[in-house]
Amino acid sequence: MPRRAFLVLMALALLVLSPDVAAQEAGESASLSPQETAHFRVAHFSPDTPAIDVRFDGQPSGLKTLDYTHVSNWLAVPAGQHEIALVLADGGEAAVTLPDRNLEPRVWITLALVGSSGAGSLEVVQVREVIDALLPGTTRVIYFNAIENAGSVGFFRNGNLYTSLAFGQSFPIEHDAQVYDYHITGGEGPQQLAELPQLDLRENYNYLIAAVGSAGATGDAAPRLVVVETNPVEFKLGLGQIEEPGMLVQAVRAHGLVGELEQALERAGLLETLSGAGPYTLFAPAELRLSNLPEDPEALAAILEAHLVEGLYQSQDLAQGVVLQALNGQTLTATVEDNAIYVNGARLLDVNIPARNGVMHLISGFVTNGAVNLTP
Repeated sequence: MPRRAFLVLMALALLVLSPDVAAQEAGESASLSPQETAHFRVAHFSPDTPAIDVRFDGQPSGLKTLDYTHVSNWLAVPAGQHEIALVLADGGEAAVTLPDRNLEPRVWITLALVGSSGAGSLEVVQVREVIDALLPGTTRVIYFNAIENAGSVGFFRNGNLYTSLAFGQSFPIEHDAQVYDYHITGGEGPQQLAELPQLDLRENYNYLIAAVGSAGATGDAAPRLVVVETNPVEFKLGLGQIEEPGMLVQAVRAHGLVGELEQALERAGLLETLSGAGPYTLFAPAELRLSNLPEDPEALAAILEAHLVEGLYQSQDLAQGVVLQALNGQTLTATVEDNAIYVNGARLLDVNIPARNGVMHLISGFVTNGAVNLTP
C-alpha cells in the first residue's frame, strides 16, 4: 500500500456548555461548581458511518454535526448518570445509544465511535484524559488505535517503535515537547499504513493521536493519523483553577503579542462590538502597529472588520477548510498546510483564546490580501 501524508485535525476546543443541556437542567448547569461538573467530547472514527449528531438525555447536545475523523468540542455537563446517543445526522436514526453512562465529576473523557456500521460492529470506546499538571518542556500524548482490521497497530516515533495497540486500546505517555516524525504499521507483514512527518508537540498541551481508517482501503477510508490537541487552559478553566474569561475586548487587552490592536479597534469604533453578546471569532494580527494602518476611522474599520466573523469558529472548525464571511463582506478561507492552519495565507500562531462572547486566534499577518503590510 502506498504511503500517504495526512491532514492533522487540530481540535483545540473551548469548554462548551450546551444551551439545550442547560435548558434541560433548568439553568442549573451554568452555575455548577467544578466538583459537580463532568466533561466529555465525541470522536467520529468509523470510516463507513455517515455524519452523526450527539444527543444528551434525549435532547440536542449543542455540539456540531461530526463527519468521519472529526472530534467535537468539550461539553461541560452535570456529573452523574446520563444517556448519550449518537444519531445519524441525515435521518435521526440512532447509530449508538449509551444508556446510563456515569459521567464523573472533574473527569474528562473522549467517547470514540469506532468499528463499522456495514459490518454491524459499531461501538463506543471511552478514552480518559490525564489532566495532571505537566513538567516544563513536556507534553502528554494518548495513542489510540481505531483501525478495526489491522490487528495490532505499531506507533513509530522518529523511526522507532514506541507502542503497539490492539483495536480500541489507548496508551497515555509524556514526551519532551518537540517535533517528531510519526508513522504506523499493521496488517500482514506488518506494512506501513500511514505517516505523519514533522508533528510539533507543544509544551504542556495534551494530544490524542489516533490511528483511524481501514487497512487496505483507499480514498477517505484509507488509514491515517488524526491528531487532536487540547490547550492546558481548557482544563484549568474546567477545574476552576483560573477565572472564567472576560469578553473579547478583555482577551485583546490581556494578550501580550497583539501590539497596538486595542488602540486600533478603539480608533475604528469596534470596541463596543467586541464587548457585545456575539459570539464572534477574532483573527488578531500579531504585533500590530498603528503606523501600518490608515488614520481614517472608516478605512481602518474596513480593514479590522475583515478579521472579525460572526459565529464561534475554533481551530477544529478551521481545520476542516471552512469558508467564512467577515464583517466587511470579505471571504476568509481556512486551509491546512504542513500541519499548520492558515486563514487567507496568515498562519495561526495561538488558537482558541477564550472569551465569554467568542474566541480569538493570533495570526501571523493581515487577511486583507496584501492590502496592508505587517511590520513587527
